[in-house]
Amino acid sequence: MCDDFGGYKASFELGVTETGCMAHARRKFFKLHANNESLLAEQALRFIQLL
Repeated sequence: MCDDFGGYKASFELGVTETGCMAHARRKFFKLHANNESLLAEQALRFIQLL
């Protein structure tokens, strides 16, 4: 998990796996659920809560 530093990005080309931030992922599901009452987004939020 990293910021936008180019040195990190170069390591991905060498086989290092990039991961994402759960807070950023959760935020998108939260907005989707809050704005559209999406049941799928609600389920995703529950799964993220378990993590």
